[in-house]
Amino acid sequence: MTRRVLHLLGSLGAGGEERQTLTLVKGLCGSRWEPIVCGMRGGALAEEFARHARTIILEKRRKVDLAALARIRAIMDEVRPAVLHCHLSTANTWGRIAALMRPEKRPAVVVSEGGIETWKTAVHLAIDRALLGVTDAVVGNAEAIAHYLIDHDRIPARIVRVIPNGIDLARVQAKLHATEEERVSRRKELGLTSDHFVVGHVGRSCAVKGLDTLAAVIEQMVRLNPDFRLVRAGQPPLPDEIEPAEAFRRDVEARGVADHVIWHPYTPDISSVLMILDALVQTSLSEGLPNAVLEAMAMDVPVVATAAGGTSEIVRHRETGWLTEIGEARGLCEGLEHVRNDPEESRLWACRARTMVEHDFSLARMVENFCDLYDRVAGLHP
Repeated sequence: MTRRVLHLLGSLGAGGEERQTLTLVKGLCGSRWEPIVCGMRGGALAEEFARHARTIILEKRRKVDLAALARIRAIMDEVRPAVLHCHLSTANTWGRIAALMRPEKRPAVVVSEGGIETWKTAVHLAIDRALLGVTDAVVGNAEAIAHYLIDHDRIPARIVRVIPNGIDLARVQAKLHATEEERVSRRKELGLTSDHFVVGHVGRSCAVKGLDTLAAVIEQMVRLNPDFRLVRAGQPPLPDEIEPAEAFRRDVEARGVADHVIWHPYTPDISSVLMILDALVQTSLSEGLPNAVLEAMAMDVPVVATAAGGTSEIVRHRETGWLTEIGEARGLCEGLEHVRNDPEESRLWACRARTMVEHDFSLARMVENFCDLYDRVAGLHP
């Protein structure tokens, strides 16, 4: 018998958790769990969500919007999901409150935490703990998140689960076997030649991505190699990301390296970006299990990263990539220079990393893990 799971998200933008939820929704189609999607706001992925599942957009306009809360409850009453799966802080709070509005008809509730949320204040944590009574499982995509939830946020270990991200290999590896001619042609479209050492940075424009460290890396790398170019790819900044994004632009301009940065517009075809890279750099201060790193690994791109959150669970130093301390621009530059000067070793990292991703982080494995979790929690509330 097919049961319904309602996925609630704060927005349908192209962030890591939203992209991962889209991947999960695709994988659930045709399974024993029928996905329905509700976005409190729209975004770059709205149309793609709608192609794979019924998708409802609330157009929440204010931070506190009681009409949106009532609408979430009405949607739950209409579709009668066996499981409500909330994603990230805003949806986790609003979804659980909506579930409490009619406790006699509440579904089982799963909440996903996409990263180590160090920004949460005592008030946020108090709200989270107050809502534990309507929470059947809290999911992190890395062991680092699980430990933080238990040790810092005081979430009971009995309801914490780790389900690693799964990668849609058909999408991510679409251009894995592109010819050198295709790679050169794609670079040319961006004003790049085969002489350039091209490094990618994929992600949102929030401060937690370590954009000040990234600017320092660009400056140091340009000094070492004038042919260095950074391709900065990601979705347009959300309202609270506009200032960090503009600050990063001002920073690279002040350092005199703006001409070495290529601003790549958002594209769902991440494979077309990864295919031109010599390396991917991650400068994050905090992470869960980063999709950008997994996707680069799946495309045989050497990864140089900070040991933020779950990153160190997949990037093993000089085995599946290069790992350095958070905020260490110098260590990141050393890793990038190592990739440039020792391509044989970096190719070995990339080969091991791709094998690991294909074996341990498949879409099928993630979908089955979530289906099993839904089965378990739905049994608590038949």
